[in-house]
Amino acid sequence: MKGRRGVLDIIACCFATGQARRQPDAVVRGDEAAVRSWLERGGRANTAHEYGEVTGVTLLMDAAGQGHERVADLLLRHDAEATVQNSKGYTALMRAATEGHERVVDLLLRGGAEIELQDSDGFTALMRAAQQGHERVVELLLQHGAEINLRDRDGRNPLIHAAINGHNNVLTKQGFNHVAVCQRATECLSTYRVIEQDVGKLTGRIFE
Repeated sequence: MKGRRGVLDIIACCFATGQARRQPDAVVRGDEAAVRSWLERGGRANTAHEYGEVTGVTLLMDAAGQGHERVADLLLRHDAEATVQNSKGYTALMRAATEGHERVVDLLLRGGAEIELQDSDGFTALMRAAQQGHERVVELLLQHGAEINLRDRDGRNPLIHAAINGHNNVLTKQGFNHVAVCQRATECLSTYRVIEQDVGKLTGRIFE
């Protein structure tokens, strides 16, 4: 009897492990029904997996990056932690901000996501959104108190990221002109050692 029980336990464990490994696919697809079914059978909302060399990727990060608001909401209602960082320092909020998923960003902020966390490069969610030119996400993050003067490891703030990548819409939306940002970038070069090629790139964009 004990032997039979042990075999059944092993089968159950393997089944649960297999189910857990399939969850990232269901989350990425936005398959709300499959994720809900798994959670109701005892699946853990904070389950993490590897993606290439990156470890600690949570299901919430997957949902956020794909813009699946309903799946992200489902995970949060099952106690998924919004502030977890993977091995590169990325959070679910950073994933959503990078991809411009405004509704998911709003959901995560209401779900307790920490807005000023920085990844291994010193980037915040605001920097990622500004870098990609997602002006509505930038505005939303600022409304929730994101710090516009916070800097990454190379001394660049969100405005400099927007200017370097040619996202004038972000700058004008926030009431900044290109020349002022360029001057600020030059100050950063000496004070924070901003990469020189970025400043040159920025200057070129301003005077084109």
